[in-house]
Amino acid sequence: MRRTAFWFYLGTLISSVGSFAFNICLVAFMSKAGFDLLHISLILGLQRLVPIVVATLYGHRTDELPPRLTVVAAELGAAVSSLGILWAWARGTDGYWLLLAFTLVKTSIVSFQVGSKAKITKLLADSSYRSNASHAIWFNKATQGATLFAGLCAWPIVKYLGFETAIWLDLLTFALNGVIVYFLPIQTNNTEARTASVPILSKFTEFYRFNRRAASLDLVLAIAMMGTTSFTARLTGDDQTWMAVLIGSYGASVWLSGFIERSQILSESFLGFWAGLGVSYALLGRFPGLGIPTVALALCKDTFYWLLFHRISSHIQMDTPEPVMGAVTSARMTQMVTILAFGELMVGAWSKQVPVLFDGGWRAAFCFLVLGLLTVPRFQAERKHGYAKL
Repeated sequence: MRRTAFWFYLGTLISSVGSFAFNICLVAFMSKAGFDLLHISLILGLQRLVPIVVATLYGHRTDELPPRLTVVAAELGAAVSSLGILWAWARGTDGYWLLLAFTLVKTSIVSFQVGSKAKITKLLADSSYRSNASHAIWFNKATQGATLFAGLCAWPIVKYLGFETAIWLDLLTFALNGVIVYFLPIQTNNTEARTASVPILSKFTEFYRFNRRAASLDLVLAIAMMGTTSFTARLTGDDQTWMAVLIGSYGASVWLSGFIERSQILSESFLGFWAGLGVSYALLGRFPGLGIPTVALALCKDTFYWLLFHRISSHIQMDTPEPVMGAVTSARMTQMVTILAFGELMVGAWSKQVPVLFDGGWRAAFCFLVLGLLTVPRFQAERKHGYAKL
């Protein structure tokens, strides 16, 4: 089972690196090719919107399908979509609408399979909290942690090569992961899975039913982080080269926090994570600027965020039955991405009127408010045996 898990997370990491590198290069090369800013913004905006729509309308349907074959089909389908992107890019600015269409098709396919990948992480774990936590953390590292390596891949492509290289990298990583997952010995009760799908609205009830506290804290954490990409862009000011550094720092925080959480050396800590997140936001808003202090504070902020996210993910994975894992993952993704996307619009709208101090300050105040509420006996949960504190 360990060998199966190793190859599954390695394939997921490879595929994620290709996808993130493609997204980084997309903006850079569209600007170089003379596309209007409006056209670039439209693609970026729809790439945020499409996962919400797909997760809401179809994400729970992954419970009706065998997870391994669903991932294989999705990865190969995304690879085929990349060929369409390559063809559209060759047409220059005249191929914009084709580029948009194939990019959104690829985004839709990738978004749909998230529930199946989550089901596989559940199948790879045993019945213990430690095992479920370990697999939930590895899944986070193989997906969001890929930003660290994606930035390293994207930089030489943007500087020395062309967008075609980024497209081929994306295509090949999709195909490679599809082949890897196809040969993995992952089995599930397909009959049970097909009868476990829930209606669109009911999946949100399932999400909160199995672990109300974890789901509620997931909602609160998303609010604390809403608009974080735009907030980071405000910190960098006119020198957007620092954005790449901060994105790399974000990816590093996923791995650093994952190592800390998997070791369970801070299993008794939870309130301290909220305090650390609040202090980091307060200092970033109070002392904005470029350089090592900004990067260090951003790394601290992201590390505390991911410590919280890993802990919440571990509880959700542990308490959610495998037959409805796709529905619960779909509901969680819809809730989180909707809040984060709304935050990006909000921060962008007030960026010229509201100082950075306020942008960091309200987040810090919100984190301390949550911290205060969690110390009230009414909001304290009974510790489950074997679980890390939540």
